Amino acid sequence: MKKRYITKAIILQGKNYGESDKIVVAFTKERGRVDFYARGVRKMKSKNRALVQPFTYSELELSEGKNMDYLNQGVLIEGFSAIHTDFDKIVECSYLSEYLIQVLHPHDPYVELCYLFLLTLNYMDKRKPTSNIASLSFMIKSFDILGYAPLIDGCSCCGKSVEELKSFRYQASEGSLICTDCGSPDGYLLDQELLAYYRLLKGMDLKTDNSQLENPVLLMKLEALIELMMTQILEREHKSSAFLKKIKRMRI
Repeated sequence: MKKRYITKAIILQGKNYGESDKIVVAFTKERGRVDFYARGVRKMKSKNRALVQPFTYSELELSEGKNMDYLNQGVLIEGFSAIHTDFDKIVECSYLSEYLIQVLHPHDPYVELCYLFLLTLNYMDKRKPTSNIASLSFMIKSFDILGYAPLIDGCSCCGKSVEELKSFRYQASEGSLICTDCGSPDGYLLDQELLAYYRLLKGMDLKTDNSQLENPVLLMKLEALIELMMTQILEREHKSSAFLKKIKRMRI
């Protein structure tokens, strides 16, 4: 007899399979990433149809399978409807979901990260951010949780603190800063203001309104820095990055 279990899950992605089924990737609190088979959920009358929509939060009953778990039933906890009616928010959430799919190991729980992602979705759903400040804050916090935090307190070669440095760059290959006296002109050029903004978003409270922290110029620079960090972590370019950049260029 197949073992059944109940877990709370955020749906990251769903792919059509056959005529009416889906293969779904979820982020669960108890089991980390779980891929499961959802039979008949593409049918309009399916009771489980709402449970497998991306960026929704539900309590699911699943059965363990030989190669993949199966969805039996569940209860929708939060649909985050405001996200699903805003194209910009959909793009940002897709970006985060793809990142999570690539860094999460199946059935390896990341309770803190799951809670952080839930807070991020709630922030984007309940508030009307005019920028990607919530998603960037999530990325920065996730680096710490997953053990990918960059070394940005000082030069990794001479050991001087950031406060002592006049000019420095971020070396993605090393995941650290290097001052211009010690390194080559390669790397992403940083300044004290951008590093301070990085730390500000790292400590940002996603339970409160942070619209006063939005700075278009610094957000653009920070996005480029985080993209560089993420490419090094994933060892390849994030698939959604090119699409996200194209959308932003179209709006300039």
